[in-house]
Amino acid sequence: MAEKSLRSQCPVQLEPPYKIEASFYFTPPKEKSWPRTGDVDKFCRALLDALTHSGVIEDDRHVIELSAVKRYGDPRTEVTVEEVDH
Repeated sequence: MAEKSLRSQCPVQLEPPYKIEASFYFTPPKEKSWPRTGDVDKFCRALLDALTHSGVIEDDRHVIELSAVKRYGDPRTEVTVEEVDH
């Protein structure tokens, strides 16, 4: 029930299939080391679930291209979702 209300409130729902690019930024550590914040594939899974549940995309099974990076910087997530012509 909650999922339907979120979908109806989303201003735009893109048509499948989709191309998604994501950049996950984390606070730089005090000592030099690679981010120990988690696996990029887990971040992508959570992102795709959020895009689906919010109604931005119909279903994550329609994602045909996905690229993601983890970087240091001001903590944030940047996402681009595009419809793909097929």
